[in-house]
Amino acid sequence: MHTPISLRTKVWALALPWLLAASASWANDNGPLQTQKCNDPPPAFNDFSILGENEVLVTGKWLKPGTTRLTEGTNSRESPELGGTKIFSTSQSFEFKDPKGPITGKYSEMIVAGTDKKCKCHLRVQLREGCVSRVMISKYVHPLKLVADYRDDLGGRIPSKVASRSTDGSQIIFDLASPVCAGQDSRWLLLNTSVEEVAPLSVLQFVSPEGEVSQPLPFHIPLLK
Repeated sequence: MHTPISLRTKVWALALPWLLAASASWANDNGPLQTQKCNDPPPAFNDFSILGENEVLVTGKWLKPGTTRLTEGTNSRESPELGGTKIFSTSQSFEFKDPKGPITGKYSEMIVAGTDKKCKCHLRVQLREGCVSRVMISKYVHPLKLVADYRDDLGGRIPSKVASRSTDGSQIIFDLASPVCAGQDSRWLLLNTSVEEVAPLSVLQFVSPEGEVSQPLPFHIPLLK
């Protein structure tokens, strides 16, 4: 009898080629590439005795499949679960071209283990040349409540205007309020997840105002058990 392949096995099958080819520039504060677990916060954030085991504490408007929502900004006061501990951060350069010339810059990723033991994934883009107007994340399998917004209590200049999710739920798009161009940066874009583990895959792409799309770049997405 044929044995079904679990979703987790499929996710790692997709991840393996990229993991083997990853460059040394993709490093984080805690060592080599690995799954980031958000359900093991320090003792200061460890008292959840009053909560149900599967209770979802994510606050904000749910970005359901097939919907688009205005992003109005959030912070650790309005969304207390964001006030956890940073467990991962990294920066990586990128480049691509559109009809107006080269687009170069770097993006930074930060993962916070929220006070609800769930992963809070952050992304900021900074430009050296050209402009970026849209951020896309693919292969994003997230079955529970997901909130897409930007942080108004952290650094950065240009916020997102709206966040969209494809009908099948697998693609997340942030449209920026205005293009991020040379010498500028975005606010920290936020995916406030309801999952406890995320793993890196080449799923992140930047889009220029002319519609040119970068090659897929590594970003952490939900790892389902």
